[in-house]
Order: sequence, then C-alpha cells, then structure tokens
Amino acid sequence: MKTQRPRTPRPTLPLRTGHNWFFFESEIIGLNSVPADTGLIEILENSPRLQAVRHRETGVIQAIFHQSGTLRHAEGWSIRTDRPCALLLRPDEKGRCHLTVAPLIPSTRRIRIHLQFLGHDKTHSLTLPTGVKAGCSVTQIL
Repeated sequence: MKTQRPRTPRPTLPLRTGHNWFFFESEIIGLNSVPADTGLIEILENSPRLQAVRHRETGVIQAIFHQSGTLRHAEGWSIRTDRPCALLLRPDEKGRCHLTVAPLIPSTRRIRIHLQFLGHDKTHSLTLPTGVKAGCSVTQIL
C-alpha cells in the first residue's frame, strides 16, 4: 500500500513576478489550515509597492513593503516604514505587540517603523544584524 504524503499548500505569487516572495496561507494566518474563503483573512493591500494581510481573529498583520511607504487602514491605524522590508505585527495574550522586521536588502543596517494605533503613536528604530546574519529578522516587544 502506498503512503500518501501530506498535500503541500500552493503558494500565492506576489503581484510582481520579479520578487521571490511566496505566501502560504497557513503561514500568513498562523494556523495549520483555514480556507481563504472563511473571511478570516483580510487583504489590506495588494499593489506593486505593498502586499499586506490581517487575520481578523488573531489580529496578526503581515506585510511586504517593496519600497518605503505607509499602510493605512479605514479603522484609523497605520504602519509606515522608511526602507523595503518584511513586517510582522503580532499581539500576544498579555496585551503587548511583537514587531518583527526583516530587510529586503540584506545590507540594510537600520529600519524605522512608525506605528499609529490605539493610542500608540511612535517611531521604532530597529538595528539589523550584519555580517553572516545580514538579512535576518529582529523582533521588538512594544
């Protein structure tokens, strides 16, 4: 009897094919498998400059800024970055938020992220790893 391998999620290609970013639904929302049509995933923006999604239940936001810019939401919050980066904003059970950033250009040494939401209006300056760890992500708890 043949053993079936688990089905690998099919990647969703970014809008511009010149980028090597692939989003797998289960990685975006932080769950093992939730069909995209359940309404749990909100596409915040899908443009050549920015791709962003939010999980409606967990509040997790993931964004790829292909260039510096601002993500604004109708609810009044915004995220602004001064450099191209991959960004993850994840609330935790203690009411804090974890901001994780990785540069799209490995030689980037510092990224400034301005967050404006729920009374929080602050610019966070993150120093990025260099050398063999250049391009790796850093996390700051807000």
